[in-house]
Amino acid sequence: MNYRLNRTFNLSGINRYKTQDTNINVNHQNEATEQPETEYENYEETFLDSNLQNNEYLETPPVNQNETSQTATIDEAMDRGLEQNINNVSDIFENNEVASNAAMAVGGFANGVGNFGENIADAGVTGVTALATPFTFLYDQFTGSNVTEEMWNSSNAFVSEEHVNNAFADFYTNNEVGQTMNENASEAMQYGNTGYNISVGVGYLTATVASAGTVSHVSSLGMASSGTAISGIAGFGRGRSDALNNGATTQESLIAGGLTGLWEGGQWIFGARISGHGITTVALDAGSGAIDPLIRSGIQTTYNEQGFIETFEQNGGIVGMLGNAAIAGGFSAFGEIFTIRGNTVSEDIIPIRTDYKSASDFFESAPGHNNSYGSDQCVFDNLRPSHVTYQNVRKYLTDMGFSKKDASEIMETINKTGVCSYAEFANEIFNTFKNSPDRFERIFGYPMYTSTGHLNDSQLLMDLYVFANNTENGGHLFQTQGDTIRIIDHDTSHQAYYWHGLSNEKNTSLINSFLQSKDPNLTYEVEYLGHRDESSIGNNFDTATGESVLNNFDGMTGERILYDTNSLKERIDAALSNNRNVGMTIWTPKYTDHITLHGMADGIGDVSTKGWNEGSGHAIFVTGTNDQGIVVSSWGRQYYISWQDLEFSQFSIASSTIK
Repeated sequence: MNYRLNRTFNLSGINRYKTQDTNINVNHQNEATEQPETEYENYEETFLDSNLQNNEYLETPPVNQNETSQTATIDEAMDRGLEQNINNVSDIFENNEVASNAAMAVGGFANGVGNFGENIADAGVTGVTALATPFTFLYDQFTGSNVTEEMWNSSNAFVSEEHVNNAFADFYTNNEVGQTMNENASEAMQYGNTGYNISVGVGYLTATVASAGTVSHVSSLGMASSGTAISGIAGFGRGRSDALNNGATTQESLIAGGLTGLWEGGQWIFGARISGHGITTVALDAGSGAIDPLIRSGIQTTYNEQGFIETFEQNGGIVGMLGNAAIAGGFSAFGEIFTIRGNTVSEDIIPIRTDYKSASDFFESAPGHNNSYGSDQCVFDNLRPSHVTYQNVRKYLTDMGFSKKDASEIMETINKTGVCSYAEFANEIFNTFKNSPDRFERIFGYPMYTSTGHLNDSQLLMDLYVFANNTENGGHLFQTQGDTIRIIDHDTSHQAYYWHGLSNEKNTSLINSFLQSKDPNLTYEVEYLGHRDESSIGNNFDTATGESVLNNFDGMTGERILYDTNSLKERIDAALSNNRNVGMTIWTPKYTDHITLHGMADGIGDVSTKGWNEGSGHAIFVTGTNDQGIVVSSWGRQYYISWQDLEFSQFSIASSTIK
């Protein structure tokens, strides 16, 4: 995004604000000739001293003055008082470079905020004009009028007018306070120079970020999407205004606006993509800012008659590149620090309860990462390295003995592979200790909740993953050597699971090993409530074509082979009422019906075993039942599986306790 002023101004040449003085460095003492005193001036001074200070505004004038003269004298006196106040303000900046520089920086910031607003307005006016054009064009065809052309001429006149910059130029040229500020500021901070332009850029970018944040909070758009839209719209208005000011036609200005909008929107996307990588992010953002004058100059050569070099110099040249790089890099550096601090303190504190009556109540009231419904196997998905969760888990891994490189690779690996059985078992653990978080911390060695009251699912998930895949515990991915631990196998197909996959059973050996590594007295007990695979369904399919026979009906009786979901519901409800954990696995269908997980909250779409990306099977945690089906936690979200889907599909359901 271009951080310079919309145009380079010669303050003596503002058409709408012409004055006799053509140099901004005006000698104020010689600006006007003193007027002779009127016969009433002595009375004015006396009047001000004796009456105005006492708020007595309607004293009787001398005998030889009429009422009109009295009113005029008061107005003149008030004008003189206002002029004196202006002089007093000007005196603050007279021969005071520090105060003048600060004032010019604030003025530049306000100038930039105003420029952003004007660019949005210019884009809006253009959009409204474009929307109206089809209607005015038809009107012109029927009436022979010229409304469309007149409308576009009016739109062009509004967009080309530099309202904000003209106002600031007028302030620094014709206003005594503005003149004094500008004259006493250092050369770099004077209007139109590098320091002032950097302040303009900071104001412009701040307004863009603030607007994007506002839009993301009042809409379904995320910060990246809203920022791209906002910056693209402002860029369109900016590019069209610049083009019209340089003699472009309407069509040329629209093209220039479109290209500028794409560039500024693209810069935002680029910034969002690279954020969270510390110094690398700062360097890349600074580079993006540095090349901005080059890109913008290339766009401008599509409609002006100048060469690229001349256009580039008008856009600030090398100094402009350095200024843009400083602004972009500075904002990026601030953002990298702010992200870490913001993720630490910005979340609302959620009170920790210890009076949960059911798994359903617990999972609805004690959110996990990103306010999820239970443990999220995708907890590290799209998590930036600057995020506090990423930092905490990486430290947890490095404290175990992993290098930082291996720690980051492990988190990235979890994003790409199936760890649903880990998430399901993590939910069992959380549900077991839902009313005793202190005991959880004593056993596992870290808090059950984060500082904001969210379930500490990221750390528990990582704890389960490292333990299961360490060679000391029968795993194949990690190996401990003294005080260090390292990755020895990068093939995630060799990882261990807390369910045995298609064998439909819990990996009780691994589960007990993990629990007893925390407390030797802990035990795991499991009971299977429901189980169905191809053998229990009956392999009613054509071995040659793989197609179902009789549409999953029994070939002998003509009746569909169904599962008794009523008795299954009774068994699940009984287990949950006894505070037992209930887990479930489902599979991708071969010759049988598919299962759909129906999202139970706004914005959560349905997921089907027929078209998901979970491979052959998926583990989920059951929190309750209703008339529609089984309520489950999957991917940190709340779904339900209909009873009808379970009548002829593959699944396994088990209840368990941790004692």
